[in-house]
Amino acid sequence: MDLDLQIIDLQVQKLVEKFAGRLESELGIKNDLTKARSACFVLLVAKTVLELDDDEAFDTLVDGGNDCGIDALFVDDVMDGTFTTTLFQGKYAKRDDGDGGFPQSGIEKVIGALGSLFDPSKKMPANPRLEARLAEIRSLIADGGNIPKVRVILCNNGKTWEANAQQLITNTAWSQVKWEHVNHHALLQAQQATQPVKETLSLTGKGLLENFQFRRVLVGKMKLTELAALFNRNADQGDRLLERNVRRYLGLTGNPVNEGIRQTLLDPADRDNFYFYNNGITFTCTKFSHNEFQNQTDLSVHVEGLQVINGGQTCKTVQRVLGELAGTEPPNAAVLVRLYELPADDPALVVRITEATNSQSPVDFRDRKANDVIQRKLELGLQELGYTYRRKRSMDGMKQNEITSAQAAEAVFAAVRGMPHLIRYRTHQLFQLRYEEIFTASLSPADVVVSVTLLRYAETKRKQAADNAPQFLPYASTFVAMLMYRAIRAELKSPADPLTHRNFTEAMTLWGLNQERYYQAAINAITAALIERQHPADVSSRKISAEFRRADLLEILNRPPAVVPAV
Repeated sequence: MDLDLQIIDLQVQKLVEKFAGRLESELGIKNDLTKARSACFVLLVAKTVLELDDDEAFDTLVDGGNDCGIDALFVDDVMDGTFTTTLFQGKYAKRDDGDGGFPQSGIEKVIGALGSLFDPSKKMPANPRLEARLAEIRSLIADGGNIPKVRVILCNNGKTWEANAQQLITNTAWSQVKWEHVNHHALLQAQQATQPVKETLSLTGKGLLENFQFRRVLVGKMKLTELAALFNRNADQGDRLLERNVRRYLGLTGNPVNEGIRQTLLDPADRDNFYFYNNGITFTCTKFSHNEFQNQTDLSVHVEGLQVINGGQTCKTVQRVLGELAGTEPPNAAVLVRLYELPADDPALVVRITEATNSQSPVDFRDRKANDVIQRKLELGLQELGYTYRRKRSMDGMKQNEITSAQAAEAVFAAVRGMPHLIRYRTHQLFQLRYEEIFTASLSPADVVVSVTLLRYAETKRKQAADNAPQFLPYASTFVAMLMYRAIRAELKSPADPLTHRNFTEAMTLWGLNQERYYQAAINAITAALIERQHPADVSSRKISAEFRRADLLEILNRPPAVVPAV
C-alpha cells in the first residue's frame, strides 16, 4: 500500500469512527464496515472538493437503496439563472495496490440517472435523502426557470476508467455536464495545496522595474516595520510566506547570522545601517501590479502568490525583535527586497532559485528535501496519527509528539530498513546518499512513529545506564531499536502484514505493555552475537565500537532462529 493510499485510508477510518452513529441512524449502515468505509470515502471527497466541514459533507450523502447510482449530491446557489449540482459516485475497493480502475457499470448507472434527474416531467424512485434533493433541483428548474450545470465526480482509490467507459461519456454529448475523476493521489494533492498569499507590499524610496528573460523583476527597499507587519498579518496561518523556503526559522540562540541581526536592531546607533549589512529579501510571486502612472517612488505593489524564498531567517528575526521593541520608537531601518514574477507552472525554477540564493545560513541536504512530495505526505500522515512532523529545520523546542525529518531518517533506516550499522557518525549522509532508500513511496507514517519511539527509548536507556550496564551500550542504540521493531512485528496478530495505520494501535499497545521485555531481549541478542564474534568481557571499547560500524554483527542478528527438532 503506497503512502497516498495509507493516508487516505487513515482519514476514512477516522471518519467511520466519528460518524458511526449517523451512519446507522441516517443511512442505515450498521455492522457493515465495507459500506461504512465506502460512504466515508465519498464524504472525504465531497469535503475536499467542495471545501466543506465534516458535518456539511455528511449531509451531502444520499447513499442507500434507490440512490440511482449517486452516493452524494450537492446543490450550489443560483447565479445568473444557472446553478451547479455536483454528483458523486464512489468505489472504495478492498484491494490495497491502487491498481483497480473505475468500473464501467458505475458510469452507466450515472448516465442513466442524468437522463431523468434534471427532467421535472420524469419520475424516478429515490430514497428519502435523495428525494429531498431531487425536489429542490426540480423546483429550481420548473418553478424558477433556472438552468442546471452538472459536475460529476467519479472517485475511487485506484485508476481512472477504461477507454470503453470514456466512449460512453463522450457519446452522451451533454454540454452541461462535466466529468471528473478523483482518486487517492488527486485527493491528497488537493489537501496539500497551499492557499496562495495575496498581499500589498509597501516600498519606500525609488524602485527599479524591469522585464528580463520574459519575466518581471522589481527591486526596491522596504522598511523593517512593514516587513514585520507583513509577517504579523500572516501569523494566523503559520509560516505561509515561507512555504517555499527550504528552512523554517532557526532561532537566535546558536545562529550567528540571526544573532547579528538582533544585535544590530537593538543598537540605536547602528540599526539605520541595517540596509548595508544585509543581503536582502527575495520574494517570488505569480503576479504583481502597481500604478504605472505613478513615478516609481514609494510604490504600493499588489501581489498574488507571494512567497519568501531567501531571507526567511531575516524576516522572522526582524518580526521577533521588533515585537520585543513594541512600545518604543520604531526603527527607521530598511532592507533590500527583490520581487520576481515567475510562472506558476514552473515550480522547478523556483526550487533552483531557492537553492542558489540561500547562502547566509548554509543549506544542507535535509533542507533541500524539506519540500519533497514524500516529506509533505508524511507531514499529513503523521498529523492523522496525532503527531507533528517537522520536515524543516527549526530551533523551537521539541514536544513528545513531534518528530523531525532527521529523527525519522535515522530511525527508519535503522529499524525499518535494517541498516543500523550505517548510521553511526554518518547521519549527515542520510539525506544526501540514502534518501530514496529511506523515504520510499511505501513508507508508512506508522513505521515512522514506531521506529522513532523505539530509538528514543533505546537512547534514553543508554543515557540512564547504570555503571554495571553492558560495555557495548553506548554504541548499540540503533541495533536495539531494530531488534525491538522486529519483536513488535513478530507479535502482531498478522505478522506478515506491513505496519500501517490499520495495525498501528495494536503495535503501540504491544509496545506499551512489553517495553522492558523487548529491550532486554534485544540486549541479550546483541550480547550473544558479540560472544559469537569472540569478544571477551574486557575487550577494548575501540574494538566494540568498530563492531557496530561493520556488517559482521548484523549478519549474526539477521540469521533466522534455529529450529529445534521435536524429540
